[in-house]
Amino acid sequence: MLQLIIFALVVLILYFVSDIVKKLFSAKNSAGPGKKGEEVLDISNAWIDLGNLPYQSRKRFLNDSEKNLLTLLQELVTPQAQVVFPKVRLAEIIELTGEASHRSEYLRRLRERYCDFLICQSINETPLMLVMTESRADDESHRQNRDFALRAAAAAGLPHISISLDRLPDRATLKHSLLQAGLPANH
Repeated sequence: MLQLIIFALVVLILYFVSDIVKKLFSAKNSAGPGKKGEEVLDISNAWIDLGNLPYQSRKRFLNDSEKNLLTLLQELVTPQAQVVFPKVRLAEIIELTGEASHRSEYLRRLRERYCDFLICQSINETPLMLVMTESRADDESHRQNRDFALRAAAAAGLPHISISLDRLPDRATLKHSLLQAGLPANH
C-alpha cells in the first residue's frame, strides 16, 4: 500500500514538472503578441510588443499657467548664473542619507514624484530652489505629490516655495518670495 502511494506521488510530481517544462519551452519559442520575428520585451511577466507601442507625443508639455510661471521665473533668475527646469523627478535632485531605513521605499517615492520647477546654478546645475504649484483643480494625487516634495525638500535642506496657479503672483510678489527663500533674483 505504501509503495502504491509513493508511486502515485512520483507520477504526480513528474506530471507537474513536465507541465512546467512544456510552458517554459513554449514561452521561449513563441513570439508573444507581436508578429513572428519582431522584437518583444518581457517586463514583469507582461508582454510588450515593441513593434506596436501605444504611445503618442503630448500636444503640450506645460499648460498655460505653468508656461506663464516658467516665463516669470526665467525673467527673475540671474541670467548666466541660474536656470529654471520644469518637471524634474525628485530622485534627480534629492538623495537618501546613509542611515535611511526602508531605503527602497523612500527611493521609490523619490523616483515616482517630481517638482514642478527647479532653479539651479547654471555652471554646475546645483539645485538652489524647488518650486511647487497648487491649484483648486488639483486632484488628490497632485496634492500628495506636492506635499511630499515640499517635505522632502525641507528634509534635504533645499529651499522651496509653493505658488498658486489659480492666481499667479505678480513679478514683485514672486521676486519677494524668491528672495525670502534665499534665492538671489534679478532686478
